[in-house]
Amino acid sequence: MEEQRKWLDEVVSGSWKVNQEEKVDVIGSVVCIGSTMEKIPVEFGKVSVHFDLENCRKLKSLKGCPREVGKSFDCDGCESLTTLKGAPSTVGGNFYCESTPLVPEEEKDLLDEESELFFLWLKSGMDLKDFMHQKRGLVKGKEFGF
Repeated sequence: MEEQRKWLDEVVSGSWKVNQEEKVDVIGSVVCIGSTMEKIPVEFGKVSVHFDLENCRKLKSLKGCPREVGKSFDCDGCESLTTLKGAPSTVGGNFYCESTPLVPEEEKDLLDEESELFFLWLKSGMDLKDFMHQKRGLVKGKEFGF
């Protein structure tokens, strides 16, 4: 945990604490611009201002990202990401994910065209295809009242 504390002190602009769920809440921002990390070394809960992973070109997963960000979330330029799954399911401002060539266009299109549905998908934890089938009324032959 000492290594994670040191990392948090480097990337957090503001204050941080570990909550009851063993996740890190931040009053302020998390800024990791240009980091060479392949994964986020802690699990975040809430970040009150910005969560910035811009140009973290080696980052392979958004696992560990906060569930909630008060202002903006940025994973633009994260060239190794293969999905937006794991991104915050609540973002109070802008969500940036340009220059993520390995992320499926369906995910980026959903964010651009129907952001409310995109954030519902993130909260669901489901595969995007299954989620969209459910929203249309059928998943594996079962009807849902949406």
